[in-house]
Amino acid sequence: MVKNGYFKLKRILLTGCDIAIVIVAYTAALVLRYEYGFNSLTPYLKHLYIILPVVLIFHIIFFTIFQINKSLWQFVSVDEALLIVLAIIIANVCVYCYFIIEKYYVLRYSILVIATVFIIAGMLGIRIIYRYLRLQKKSLFKTEKTVIIGAGIGGSLLHSEIRNNINYRNKIIGFIDDAIYKKGCSINGYKILGTTDELVKLKNKYKFTLAYIAIPSATNAELKMILNKCQKANLKTKIMHISAANDKVSSVRDVNIDDLLGRGEVKLDNLTINDYLAGRVVLITGAGGSIGSELCRQIIKFKPKQMIMIDVYENALYDLQMEFEMLKHQHKLSSDVNLQYIITSITEEKAIKRIFNEFKPSVVYHAAAHKHVPLMESVPREAVYNNVYGTYNVINACIASKVNKFILISSDKAVNPTNVMGVTKRMVELMVQAMKDNGVTTLTAVRFGNVLNSNGSVIPLFKKQIETTGVVTITDPEIQRYFMTIPEAAQLVLQTGAYAKNGEIFVLDMGKPVKILELAENLIKLSGLKPYEDIKIEFIGLRPGEKMYEELAYNIGDLRKTENNLIYIANPENVNNESFITAIRKLVNNLDNCPDIKNTLLDFIHEDFSGLKNDLSKS
Repeated sequence: MVKNGYFKLKRILLTGCDIAIVIVAYTAALVLRYEYGFNSLTPYLKHLYIILPVVLIFHIIFFTIFQINKSLWQFVSVDEALLIVLAIIIANVCVYCYFIIEKYYVLRYSILVIATVFIIAGMLGIRIIYRYLRLQKKSLFKTEKTVIIGAGIGGSLLHSEIRNNINYRNKIIGFIDDAIYKKGCSINGYKILGTTDELVKLKNKYKFTLAYIAIPSATNAELKMILNKCQKANLKTKIMHISAANDKVSSVRDVNIDDLLGRGEVKLDNLTINDYLAGRVVLITGAGGSIGSELCRQIIKFKPKQMIMIDVYENALYDLQMEFEMLKHQHKLSSDVNLQYIITSITEEKAIKRIFNEFKPSVVYHAAAHKHVPLMESVPREAVYNNVYGTYNVINACIASKVNKFILISSDKAVNPTNVMGVTKRMVELMVQAMKDNGVTTLTAVRFGNVLNSNGSVIPLFKKQIETTGVVTITDPEIQRYFMTIPEAAQLVLQTGAYAKNGEIFVLDMGKPVKILELAENLIKLSGLKPYEDIKIEFIGLRPGEKMYEELAYNIGDLRKTENNLIYIANPENVNNESFITAIRKLVNNLDNCPDIKNTLLDFIHEDFSGLKNDLSKS
């Protein structure tokens, strides 16, 4: 209420200011038109103050129609300026017509023109001065010296956003652009200082500490190149995004490690994905996890008839539910898709059967699994029970309910496994191939490496260590891992579902392996800090079950290409269903009596299950 009263009073004062400008403008116009002394002007001034009420009435009417004082002065723009000019011209034309009709000829045409020019100059001038003073006041609070990379439309929009928004504490020093011909030119009064190749030299000269990248059209490769140059200059860096709907700055975000990896865009055959998802009932296990939740986000774009989301962890599933409810409320998600959220464990055989019998899914994505290597080393029984027995339950439910497709989410740790988690993933890959000839459900698996920013991955851990302890811990300076983004992994998993015929192990192209040490150093630099100086890096040694290097296939040369250049197929393995499933059941039933589960598991995957040709024993 107090704020509303303040704005009403402010609007009245601003309107009064405009009226005063009109009065002064007409008075000045009369004095200018008749270059007489004061005594000679007196009779004309008397006439002026007789006609002023009419003049003011017309101006107030058109100021109201065009809502001149409803726009905030500090945001006056070309659009507002044009409205002001239009309102003044129309008001004065009406004034002139009125007095012509009334045959009152004291108000000469020349006086009207002069007054109109004065009013326009006065009203626009006072608004520009007001805006300038406000910006000057805001600039007193802007302390961080900043450059904008990109002297185009994006850079200009971002500059305006920073100047007008007091939440930005950035003092703009100038622009950076790789177009040589722009060097020395200016945007909004700020000079284009040079190119990105000159960042180090320019930083030393102008002492800026932050760079905003405002190039919406930049490709991933171009963005990566610019980011590397910012890193060399030891600059904190942020990236601007523009809304496609209104060509305004939609967000400014910190640089993600995904930006530095610079992986290309994923190209999908949406028609083939649509063929097996649109209008179908789709079930996702582990739906609250990093991969599971992203699968849900991607699947829903293809408008399935119903999406069943299963997870044992209620908080994660609740968060996903709230996310989708918000999207529905914002009309960004069709309400036609029926969404079901179910809390249960894949190890609960009766619950899984009941869910499948009730909803009759056509497609199942199996993302539920215990995945943390060191934890699974300490509780191998739980790893086997959840990852192996749980998967067996889901596959059996698929076959019993006549599901069309089952897609298992596997891991590069399944190749030459040295840890419990990897062994369980190897076992379920073998399970897929053992049970593929069921005559009902197409079974397939997708194998890929680490996903950036997934729950429990190194990226969130490093960020937390940088923010809190000032020390980043790494197991070994030479340790390497494959990485891809969560959306990229989920999209490629959907594509493999379209390619699946039966029993394939799809392998995703993860690019080149990345040294974890380089990853940590990049994260520290992105925070505007220096590795080994501002943030220490300590090496703590490999954890139980960890490998120095992960592998995507037993023999990379044997991988076959698919229609998508990021998806390959590993050579099939002949696994006898009866002998393999008998061995699995025996293993699970005897877990409690097993003195050394890990070695038992390692022995298990080296066995030859009637035709399983496996070179693991030789590796």
